[in-house]
Amino acid sequence: HERAITISVLDQVPTSKQQDIKVELTGKSPPTRRDVDEKRGVMVWETTLQPDEERQIDFGYRISWPAGKSVTYRR
Repeated sequence: HERAITISVLDQVPTSKQQDIKVELTGKSPPTRRDVDEKRGVMVWETTLQPDEERQIDFGYRISWPAGKSVTYRR
């Protein structure tokens, strides 16, 4: 591109309604906003890129729960 452009990148992570199941964000790129449009787990990274600029978003998540508990992932 020949001029600066503003971009928004949306992604999501799992969420839990139970307090003893934790979802922790990992990585070096914290989101600009979380729970976008009041949707749990939806995140956005907003930035402006200059001409010929590249940027990498580094993120992930870790889920932990008590050893005696069984966890089922549902969409």
